[in-house]
Amino acid sequence: DSRRSVMMKITGFPRIGFLKEIWPDAKFIHLVRDGRPTALSDMAMPWCDVWKGIDRWNWGPLTEEQRATWTASDESFHVLAVLLWEKLIKNVWQASADLDEQHYLELRYEDLCAEPKATMDKILSFADLEWHPSFERKFATYALRATNDKWRKQVTDAQAELMTRAVESTLQHYDYET
Repeated sequence: DSRRSVMMKITGFPRIGFLKEIWPDAKFIHLVRDGRPTALSDMAMPWCDVWKGIDRWNWGPLTEEQRATWTASDESFHVLAVLLWEKLIKNVWQASADLDEQHYLELRYEDLCAEPKATMDKILSFADLEWHPSFERKFATYALRATNDKWRKQVTDAQAELMTRAVESTLQHYDYET
């Protein structure tokens, strides 16, 4: 098939509405990772400005509930980082609400790592693509590994508990251990 396709990785706020305007038949794959290791990974990135606090960061206002959670955590940067993950996840939920199953697929990163071939089969099927021999050979050389257990070693037990409780319902939505 010689059709033209565009594939891209987008992080941060979703651009689903914008991209649907450009490509009405666009398909979106949302790969979700547990918010706690994601938050710690984000905190190490130069663009992550949780250190500025909610009045000076670039991610917009928190909901009243999120603000109360952050305040109750003694304004923990770890909690703010996991609230940012939740904020972005909920933005994707809102932006994708009108998409049907032919245009939106949501997967967990951990499932991709646990069953890479089966998960990639879902992705390719969703995208109306087939395994190309050269792609399949290259894909077979990658060792995907979820490292979600590392986050607990990077925070205190109290910080881990605060992070988990801050976004508990969103973690449970994705069947993450709370």
